[in-house]
Amino acid sequence: MAGYFTRRGLPTQPGQIVLAPGSKPLLMALNHVLPGDVVLPRPCWNSYAPQAKLANKDVFPVAIPAECGGVPDPAALRGMIHAARALGRAPRTVVLTLPDNPTGTIASPERVREICRLAEEEDLFLVSDEIYRDLVHPPGTELVSPAEVVPDRTVVTTGLSKSLAVGGWRIGAARFPDSAVGGTASRGRHVGGQ
Repeated sequence: MAGYFTRRGLPTQPGQIVLAPGSKPLLMALNHVLPGDVVLPRPCWNSYAPQAKLANKDVFPVAIPAECGGVPDPAALRGMIHAARALGRAPRTVVLTLPDNPTGTIASPERVREICRLAEEEDLFLVSDEIYRDLVHPPGTELVSPAEVVPDRTVVTTGLSKSLAVGGWRIGAARFPDSAVGGTASRGRHVGGQ
């Protein structure tokens, strides 16, 4: 998997990769080790919210405009974060799907970069579910992963069941940042404050 991510333009060492029986267990584990509450795009994949709640996290949904492709509108995301913080909550982890499931749309590179800038400004951690990335076939489609823009703040998840059509083989992978934060999260310890 380190070679896969490196070929995608994300230089990756084997120690940055965690494998699991599917990407869903990895997403569940991330809810237990990443700080704060969870921000989810709306609509989103149906297991994201229950997994966050099982990890005792509050879920803050942010609507996705049709043109945003699985990534919330940055202004709406910032407004929701500030409103939640004013109520004493701590939204810190934002889950993105690139390309989006369930809408099948793709966020523009500029939209991804805007969300990454916001993540830096608001001290957010990004989980980028990219399990459908290798199924995008239109020539000239430009896909930007948040890990390309804010590598120290992004965990990328993927799996073999979609692009390699091995649905019965539940093999998922997570690429953690090459940083102290990534090392802490990949070893199952909380990062940052709650």
